[in-house]
Amino acid sequence: HPLTTTVESDASTQAMTANRFSADVYVGIEDADAASCTIYFYEVPTFTSVGGRNLAHHIASALRVRVPELSVHVQGVRHPVLRETRMHAVLCSMGPSDVVALKTNALSTAIDQALATWLADPTTEA
Repeated sequence: HPLTTTVESDASTQAMTANRFSADVYVGIEDADAASCTIYFYEVPTFTSVGGRNLAHHIASALRVRVPELSVHVQGVRHPVLRETRMHAVLCSMGPSDVVALKTNALSTAIDQALATWLADPTTEA
């Protein structure tokens, strides 16, 4: 699968780039000054992105296995990049920074494996 990367752009620009690229999925990763990781998917009172929610749960499960010292949560939110993308999308807010910095290889492997598992069956929640 082709992969494209954007760095240091605002949420709307990232969403526009993903839409223009006709991406199948959007996985955003940001550093967070927080005590835990939160994997966000798009949800409002009247709508839930089921594919996004399932992907978020796959990523959270994979992170818990590969980096058990991290506390990982999944949360539905109305975030610009999740709202403006036309494909299934998640935003991984990764913290605490000191643990994340030491575990980047394990984190990227976990996200890659979760994405592959989700792509095989986006309708199943982990």
